[in-house]
Amino acid sequence: MMPVEYHPDALEELADAACYCESRQTGLGQRFHRLVQQIETEISEHPETGFIHDHETRMRLIRKFPYGVIFKSYSDHVFIVAVAHLSRKPGYWRRRLSSSSKGQP
Repeated sequence: MMPVEYHPDALEELADAACYCESRQTGLGQRFHRLVQQIETEISEHPETGFIHDHETRMRLIRKFPYGVIFKSYSDHVFIVAVAHLSRKPGYWRRRLSSSSKGQP
């Protein structure tokens, strides 16, 4: 397993999305959060999963939600760049790629 790091804005997106889902239906926010945690575990174990996305990133879709987890694998960790709503402007997260605390490959 490789350690997983989140960009601070990705953590904020995760929290905002979970709160929004919870406001729509009790328990939905917790379900959303659990699915993201499951994806986090899976990409930690198998960072080559998901489909190749943009700027050498990969994406895993969050089942039954209009969101995706965008991440990049490095030799020693996985960096989650965004928890992005799929209808949001594409590529808004690209500037975050230089924010990995362990640097670029």
